Amino acid sequence: MVTVPSSEDAIAARPGQVTYWACCVIAAMLIAFPILAMSYIWIEGAPLQPQYVMLGFFALAGIVIWLIGRAAKYILAGL
Repeated sequence: MVTVPSSEDAIAARPGQVTYWACCVIAAMLIAFPILAMSYIWIEGAPLQPQYVMLGFFALAGIVIWLIGRAAKYILAGL
């Protein structure tokens, strides 16, 4: 038997989808920035410096933000 979600469930799920996609966009930017920066550094031939560890933190922040958006999607959908 197929159940159709009520309108209240659909209304609660929509902010979850919006939050998820907003977090995906932010995460993509935070992950793309270190990749592009490291590519530029590698092309220039500059030696890696300790401050470049911050680029790894940007990527990690992107992953955490993506996970928060994914969790919000399922929590607001009621799954």
